[in-house]
Amino acid sequence: MTTQAPGIARAPDELRAKVQTYAAGTKGIRQSVETLQKMAREARNDPDLRGWAIDALRKAGIDGRDQPSVAKQAQAIVEAVRAQTIYVPDPVGTEWIQAPHVTLCLRNYCIPGEDCDGLFLAMLGAMLSIGLPAFIVRQQFGAGIQEHVLLGVKDGGEKWYADPSTRDPLYRGSRALREDWIDPMGGLGTIGASGAELVTLGRAARYTPTRVHQLNPQLGFGAITTLDPYAQSTADLSEKVQAQATSGDSSLSSSQYAAAITSYIAAGNAGATAVGPEIDLAGYPNLTQPWTQGAWQINAQLAALAGKTDQASAQTAQTYVYTMISQYQGAIAAGQTASRLGRPSTVGAPAMVGTAPVIVGVLATGAAAGVAWALLRPKKARR
Repeated sequence: MTTQAPGIARAPDELRAKVQTYAAGTKGIRQSVETLQKMAREARNDPDLRGWAIDALRKAGIDGRDQPSVAKQAQAIVEAVRAQTIYVPDPVGTEWIQAPHVTLCLRNYCIPGEDCDGLFLAMLGAMLSIGLPAFIVRQQFGAGIQEHVLLGVKDGGEKWYADPSTRDPLYRGSRALREDWIDPMGGLGTIGASGAELVTLGRAARYTPTRVHQLNPQLGFGAITTLDPYAQSTADLSEKVQAQATSGDSSLSSSQYAAAITSYIAAGNAGATAVGPEIDLAGYPNLTQPWTQGAWQINAQLAALAGKTDQASAQTAQTYVYTMISQYQGAIAAGQTASRLGRPSTVGAPAMVGTAPVIVGVLATGAAAGVAWALLRPKKARR
């Protein structure tokens, strides 16, 4: 018997619940980052959120005509979110991430408190809605230490950080041993389209990867063309992963084993943090994730070879990275087949509470769907 997660049944009519299995360890972290990425993409075209962000700038005395810095605008958004919300831990045994419009009370349903994930998402979505270059920053501090997700903004050649779980202002200078800057757009605007999305206010357009309305001079005004939603993933696989692997091959053939391992690890990291999520976000994650998650697991083994300098380790690294490339190619092929056949983009059947860790999502109806995820597992440390 399938049961709903506790409390979700009481959600109002304008919200709907979504339940998915949540992976443990690094897979779960990746899944959470991908979820934040997807939710931010949806939130950026929410007219209520865009209006809220514009009001936040106006109240901070920013009218845009004097070309304010990105950092100054980002600080105004961060302060506005903090002023309107409080920090509260997640429900017991749960990680809960809610949509920005819920956190900021922009429509009928209001929950003005969250932990770092939800507060981070409200800041990120608001910044994207007014065109600021904001990013998901995943930081690692070493073995046994909880990973952390921060908000990052780029202002010219400078990187700024904001921690939603504190009252600290934006700051420069990373405090992590390693970090990845993840573009929440994930290639949107080039996946399945020749340029950015066109949204006309009144009824926001939903991103449909397989059929895109374009102004196409060859086919006529407003013609509908069917494009490959995995075109950008294919290009990035070649440019970011395969090219780096080829560099590793050159070092291996000249007996520069340490350099070869470094190149292979860089290739694997590019695949795991950029190409894999990009593939899954193209529209058919239920079909592509078995491949991309397999590549993610292999990348963990590849990363463990860091610091090695011997030939055997270099050859093992080479095997790992080319196996990952094969996994990504399989994922792309599966997604392309589904795209051509017009298969629905579902994420699998709900898991039963009590049998496995579960993700519970609460999505708001409408063009810019909100979402909340609950991860029913032993509670993590505050991030």
